[in-house]
Amino acid sequence: FIPLFNESVFYNVADLLQWFGGGLIIFYLIKDENIWFDENKRGSYLIRPKEQLRFCFKLSLVSICCSLLLGIFCYTFLKILFIELNIENLEQTLNLFILAFLFLSIFFTSVVFVAGIFLSLQYSGPVYAFERFIGQVIEGKKPFFKTREGDNFKSLEKTAHKILNFITSK
Repeated sequence: FIPLFNESVFYNVADLLQWFGGGLIIFYLIKDENIWFDENKRGSYLIRPKEQLRFCFKLSLVSICCSLLLGIFCYTFLKILFIELNIENLEQTLNLFILAFLFLSIFFTSVVFVAGIFLSLQYSGPVYAFERFIGQVIEGKKPFFKTREGDNFKSLEKTAHKILNFITSK
C-alpha cells in the first residue's frame, strides 16, 4: 500500500481514500462516546469473564489449528512449485512467506478472539439477566425480563413470563 513510482496513480488514490474513510469512522466512534441508546447500552463486554474467555480461547485454538494446517500445505506447495520452476533465492522467498503467514495468522487469531467476546456476549448477556431476574423473584419483587435485539435465548422471555404468572396466581 506504499505508493511506488511505477504503480498506477488510481490504485494509490484508492488506498488513500480507504485509509481516510477508516480514519473517519474511528474518529467518530471515539469522538461520540454515546453511540448506543441508554436502554440498550451494555455495562461491560465481559459479563461472565470465565465462560466468555474460555469460549474465546476455544475459538482461537480452532483458528490456530486451521492456520497451521493451511500454512503447512501452502509452504509445501510453494516449495515444490518453486523447485520445479527453478526460482532463485528459494530459501529467502520461503522465509518471507513464513513471516508474512505468521503475521497474518496472529492477526486473524486476534480478530477471532475479539469477535468471540462479542459473540459470547449474545449468549452470556441473556443468561446473566435471567439469573438476576430469578434472584429478584426469590426476593419477592416482580421484575421485568426482556432480551435485547440481537441476543439469543429469546425463549427466556416466555419462561420469565410463565414464572411471574405462576407466582402471582398463588
